[in-house]
Amino acid sequence: CWVCLVGFVLCPTLNTNLHIERACCISLKILGFIKRITTEFKLASLLKALYCSLVRPILEYGSVIWDPNTTRNAIILERVQNTFLKYTRLVLRIECPSHNYLPLLEYLKLDSLIDRRHTANLKFLSRLLNGQIDSPQLFSLISLNFPFHFTHQHTTFN
Repeated sequence: CWVCLVGFVLCPTLNTNLHIERACCISLKILGFIKRITTEFKLASLLKALYCSLVRPILEYGSVIWDPNTTRNAIILERVQNTFLKYTRLVLRIECPSHNYLPLLEYLKLDSLIDRRHTANLKFLSRLLNGQIDSPQLFSLISLNFPFHFTHQHTTFN
């Protein structure tokens, strides 16, 4: 495997496992630093700002390219955010069930990482289809279905 200059770990087989593991490792180290310096913080907005500016960009950088295709990799990424949410719950003394991070996501007005990657992928596809991204090679790889008559099939892309 090779580390590219732009920050991706690429293998000849295009396996993203090493990139995801590396991003999570770096993110957890930064999250550990945040946890050490914020033990006295009592404002959710400050914790959220630190997480969103220092940790989440590492977990999402270039996700359109390496978006995990396995549940295992998606769970590994979500664990980093869940570690932050668990810490936030403890520091701010928020009452919620263990291992149910949805109330914390709602409280902090955060989306799950999988939802954010899905949105990023849709924005990228929209920009590609609208000509805002000039890549004829990439555009040629997209197969569109245009039904000639009304069908119950609503699949636009192949």
